[in-house]
Amino acid sequence: MNSSSSNPQSMANSTPTDSSGKKVRKLYTITKSRESWTEEEHDKFIEVRTIFISSLPEDVKERELQNLLRWLPSYEALQVNFKGEHRMSFALFTTPLFPIAAKDALQEMVFDAESKSVLHT
Repeated sequence: MNSSSSNPQSMANSTPTDSSGKKVRKLYTITKSRESWTEEEHDKFIEVRTIFISSLPEDVKERELQNLLRWLPSYEALQVNFKGEHRMSFALFTTPLFPIAAKDALQEMVFDAESKSVLHT
């Protein structure tokens, strides 16, 4: 028996893979501006196709978000979560470069002036 396979520390440091052997991506949060990313950080995020949109007004309708997003290049689909107190959504794009542009376009956008709802991506 290989001693490294039974060592909990070595298991914690191993990179998880799926059944095809491809690396499984960890969940992440963008903590600094894209302009200051290292080459390694850039490579990590280049395949992102989904953006998270939060701070939606309580009475938001899925159709309102679809009408907003359908004008963005490569927009493909939307999933809105109406559960809980805070509404949130995920927007999917067909190619990996457009979600970053969409994120920049939607960040701090006033979605509903009456309720003072400002989008966060």
